[in-house]
Amino acid sequence: MIALSGRETISTLRYPTFTQAALGADVFVRTIEGEEKIKIPAGTQTGTVIRIKGKGMPVLGGRGRGDLYVSASVVTPSTLTREQRKLLEQLALVETRTLRIKAWSTRFATSSAETAKTQ
Repeated sequence: MIALSGRETISTLRYPTFTQAALGADVFVRTIEGEEKIKIPAGTQTGTVIRIKGKGMPVLGGRGRGDLYVSASVVTPSTLTREQRKLLEQLALVETRTLRIKAWSTRFATSSAETAKTQ
């Protein structure tokens, strides 16, 4: 989808995939003049906007071009292969362990701070 706002052009990127968004990747986006390679930063979330200078609409009666703004829409797969499912389940285990450690360290830090205040 491409929308226009003055000389600025706004496009929605129907990918990156979950892994591209998490790890970062180079992807191609459609511009007015063809395709342009852009870098998706690691940790990209749905709604993240990436600006591509000078790839928007030409300035009418003037010089130069506007910018192209690409809004990421991260795609979550609706079906998985066995291998993909196994890998995601392993990731879920790692994430669960990490969350438990963070929760424990936060509780420990909070109770230590409260103990220090009462002494």
